[in-house]
Amino acid sequence: MQNPWDADEVVAPPPAMAGQAPQKGFTSWSTVPWEQDEIIAGPQDEQVSGNGEMGGTGVLEIDIVGGTPESEAAQGSMRAPLPVRVGDEAKSLFRADSDIALSGGQKLIAAAKDMFGSQKGVAEYAAEKLGGRVVRTSDGGYGVISQDGKEYRVNDEGLDSADIGNVAGNIAAAFVPASWAGRIAQARNVGLGGRAVLQGGVAGAQDAAMNAAVSGGDVDIGRAAISAAGGGLGEVAGTGLSAAGSKLGQLARARSGQNRQSALATLADAGIQQPPPTMLAQMAQQAEQIRLGADPRTALGNAEFGFQYTQGQRLTDAAQKHAQLSREEVLRQSPGGAAVFDGLQRNNLARLSEAVDGIGGRLGGQPMASPGELVQGSAGRLRQQADELKAQVDDAYANVRGADTVAVSRDTVSAVPARLQGAVRDFDINPATTPGAYRALEQVRLATGSILGNQNVRGVTLRALETQRRIIGNAVGGASNPADRAALMAIRREFDGWMDEAIDTALVTGAPAALAQLKQARALRAEFGRRFEGGKDADRFITGMLDGSRTPEELMNIALGASQVSKSAGARFIARLRTAANDDPAVMGGLRAAHFARLTRGNNGETLTPGQIVRNIRATEYNNASVAKALYTDAEWAEIRRLANALEPMVAKGDFARTSGTAERLQRMLFQRIGGSLPFVGETVQAVGGVRDSIRAGRAVNGQMVPYNGANPALPAATEAALQERVGD
Repeated sequence: MQNPWDADEVVAPPPAMAGQAPQKGFTSWSTVPWEQDEIIAGPQDEQVSGNGEMGGTGVLEIDIVGGTPESEAAQGSMRAPLPVRVGDEAKSLFRADSDIALSGGQKLIAAAKDMFGSQKGVAEYAAEKLGGRVVRTSDGGYGVISQDGKEYRVNDEGLDSADIGNVAGNIAAAFVPASWAGRIAQARNVGLGGRAVLQGGVAGAQDAAMNAAVSGGDVDIGRAAISAAGGGLGEVAGTGLSAAGSKLGQLARARSGQNRQSALATLADAGIQQPPPTMLAQMAQQAEQIRLGADPRTALGNAEFGFQYTQGQRLTDAAQKHAQLSREEVLRQSPGGAAVFDGLQRNNLARLSEAVDGIGGRLGGQPMASPGELVQGSAGRLRQQADELKAQVDDAYANVRGADTVAVSRDTVSAVPARLQGAVRDFDINPATTPGAYRALEQVRLATGSILGNQNVRGVTLRALETQRRIIGNAVGGASNPADRAALMAIRREFDGWMDEAIDTALVTGAPAALAQLKQARALRAEFGRRFEGGKDADRFITGMLDGSRTPEELMNIALGASQVSKSAGARFIARLRTAANDDPAVMGGLRAAHFARLTRGNNGETLTPGQIVRNIRATEYNNASVAKALYTDAEWAEIRRLANALEPMVAKGDFARTSGTAERLQRMLFQRIGGSLPFVGETVQAVGGVRDSIRAGRAVNGQMVPYNGANPALPAATEAALQERVGD
């Protein structure tokens, strides 16, 4: 085949390239050595295609390394080819002593690309800014050669400060997303597999986002996959470490006695200073559960009263509590789970009845006695005490030896009718409604008149005064109605008071032995006055209970804060009653037991529901605290408060089934309805569902709280960053 350009005129030999000697022996293009080669075949019509690895569209491309950069070629200059790789002595462009000609901002961008991108991306960016080009290193990495021939590596071999900086930067960037993922997993109570997937997905997405930000929108799928794997592996490893640490911590606390000390502190806060050994041991076992988020009230309620609680009732975290109670509400209404929850409720009601009976008995109550009966018993015992002391006073005065030698002046006697009349000025004294009081006043008036009418009488003997006291006392016993009795008792109290004053100030005669016995009688009389008499409202209330003008029911209403008496006045009444009863357990105990019975039992004697008991105790504590303080000792009220605290977690607050529970229950109902219409399948579906619900309900009732062993967010972030640095580039 003839060369088509053989006929062309040869103007000059081809120029030699810079740095090359001209070829010797060249004379003409017509004498090229391949002119005589045999042509085997014509040109190929089929186009040769590449694989696009160089960024092309699939058509074969040739990456020319070396030669003259395009920027110089455009200016018509030529130079020797640059090397295709940097030497081993090249410095890292991120070293502190690097002399690479990049500005501070450009170095920061390059560092970000290195941290969240790839070495190739860093090299391309630096080459663009330097006017150089990208080359490889002997260890397979990337480097840059600037226009002036200086060589730089993107990363030194082995671990260096740049690697540490990359890992630290990736950890910092991944920590916040990993923390969010950890909190979401904990709130949703996600298992280990779910947490690993969640952390891996978050890590991969975070790395892809950062990679896209530094590479102009391109995402390195391989790098993102490595980050996802690192996040998941970090969660798995962190969970293992957390579980091991939790177990070791539990063993250490049990051996060191820390759980026992925690139990003692919890019991002391609840008012139990010297707990029984069995209660202390049980609370020590529950210390780990409390540390894991269990409500201390439920632990104490189980140890002291034997109550059982579901996991939802034991939780203190609001979000977890709501979610668990919602699931339990669904199980409670399911055929398979209802029996489990019914058994729990029956047990708690039985334990509650025992607790109410036990506290009432310790307060002074009687089994099966109603509040009215208990208060009536307290009032009866108070009247009995007053009668017994009054009899002692009467006997003491009557047994004074030489009473005929003890006398008071006649002038003192003259004041008796007016004083007795003034004592009953609030009563309508007349023969019709108060005949006994009317006759008593008339008798005293006549007796006093006879004494004053005899000028030979210098005084009245103690014997005569005691006779007059007995006349008035007999009249009290024969009163025709409560008003008459109340008036007669007022007359007797006033006469006793006058008699005490007369003996103190108006004695005219008296033998020493008689005066000594009289002193003893007067001491008993003073004790009676201190306990059962007085001029204040609380004193008159006690007097009214003795004479029948005040009923035990009124006392009960004062204790409950249901009367017209103010709360502070009610407390004073209780304190005055304690004085009158001389702190007799039979009186105060009965009143306390009656008050507690009103808080915990209905009118039919049945134990109230936990919610009603909690409301009653809280209302007394907040609205009638002064009465409760006057009626109960600190230890007694602390026990009542513990009962309310133990019951409060059982009280449902809101309809949990209306949230997540309703949708789940509706789904199950539809599924059972559809399945139930199919022969055999329906029965199988319902049976399997019932067994499943029964198992779940049993776990909710009897299951223990387990530690949440999720990894610290720093570990998935660190694992992701380390794995990315190790294999990512």
